[in-house]
Amino acid sequence: MMNYDLALKPTDLTVTFAQSLDGKLAGALGSQVVLSCRESRFMTHWLRSRHQGILVGVNTAINDNPQLNTRLLHGDPENPQPIVLDTHLRFPIDAKLIKNYAAGTGKQPWIVTATNEDQLWLDRKAALEATGARIIEVLDTRNISQVVGRIRQLGISSLMVEGGAQIIRSFIQSPIVDNLIITVSPTFLGKEGVGYELDLEGRGTNLSFERSFQLGRDTIVVFKKASSSS
Repeated sequence: MMNYDLALKPTDLTVTFAQSLDGKLAGALGSQVVLSCRESRFMTHWLRSRHQGILVGVNTAINDNPQLNTRLLHGDPENPQPIVLDTHLRFPIDAKLIKNYAAGTGKQPWIVTATNEDQLWLDRKAALEATGARIIEVLDTRNISQVVGRIRQLGISSLMVEGGAQIIRSFIQSPIVDNLIITVSPTFLGKEGVGYELDLEGRGTNLSFERSFQLGRDTIVVFKKASSSS
């Protein structure tokens, strides 16, 4: 299996995503757009195999219906634990993550949500649990440190975050991200595309540029947590 020399550690929190040259992650209204080339998609699946858990927001789960596995890799590598951050329990009960688990081809999806006593929320919780999903409650899903701390309590030491835009923005602005790996596709999505609207070289992050390299037509840009001595 290829090694991309990214110096990952067993307890790393890695944020990774693909963007267009004009900084967009998705099309209008969050519609799915394939940005990565074959080589960089393969790297993404390799990254998944190097982390115990993989997290996306519920909007990504709804719009993209991802499988969050390592199916592009050979040799039957371990799939990461799929985790969806979903404050209001909007996760679809017919999602691929649930279907794969029911068919025995995927891990049980974890849904991280904010504790709620509203009856509609309780009904959604019961419906999702009936499909096999595991509901994990926290006090505030906007508190990234709290969310990650709860996930680590459940045995996930290394976590990969793939999106969408709001999730990426929240994680990058937190001080706990170890790696940021961006796939830049040589394309433009225009002003109607959805971006994360964050200046990575400006204030609000503790990440520093490390290096970039080519994969197929795409450019991979790597940021690492800035050392405390810098």
